[in-house]
Amino acid sequence: MSAALLLAACTGVERGPSPVARAPAPVVDASSTAAPAGDLLDPAVSAPPDAPSEPPPIELAAPTGRAPASLSGQLVASYNRHFDGGADGEELDAAITISFAADGDVTIAERGAHSESLLLSGRGHTEKRRRWETAWRGRWTDADGGLRLIVAPGERACERASLDTADRETRAPCEPAPQRLELACARTRVRARPRDASGEERALWSCSAVGDGALDTPGPWAVDERCVRVSRGPGGRSYARCQERDAEP
Repeated sequence: MSAALLLAACTGVERGPSPVARAPAPVVDASSTAAPAGDLLDPAVSAPPDAPSEPPPIELAAPTGRAPASLSGQLVASYNRHFDGGADGEELDAAITISFAADGDVTIAERGAHSESLLLSGRGHTEKRRRWETAWRGRWTDADGGLRLIVAPGERACERASLDTADRETRAPCEPAPQRLELACARTRVRARPRDASGEERALWSCSAVGDGALDTPGPWAVDERCVRVSRGPGGRSYARCQERDAEP
């Protein structure tokens, strides 16, 4: 769609593709984390996957309780937002799975694609895109009624691209992943739909980074033993099981 037609159609917030849909996000299955990076990234332009490396020594007390065998979640967004003189949009499709071993080992597998676009009248269109597939491994323990994870990156394939107002595209590898990352996970309850007056709530796990650094998937990360799907938009976040139909955020 041309910039002129997009501006002419500005009528408020609507779900749909970003103002210029150039690279739709892949369909991501949170229950499958074994897809090769070549399925996600263009090997001709992306840097080769980071070589697996042994995580730095992690001193963490052995767990005294039990954790779920695995927690998984999906994070999606697809909307346009129109305003006087322009429009912006977002496309996001990401998945994360955290697997716990009884001896304290933990692995995290994540993959996704994210794009943000901006169209300004008289100034043109710009877009930023990012795709990733990353594995982490480390240790976990139970702490303060929740879970504490310390992980280091393993195999990683990640690329970013930008499009300027002259329609010039620039591609480059992503910034390096942090060599040590701490996460805190806790049980919580969230309102299933932000605009639902009934106040229906869902129980799930919420994980966030402690200190600097983050996973490649935008956080905080909502996960559960039964995969939870988070749909975000200008109106907030809605939560459903992965097999359920998305709610309007």
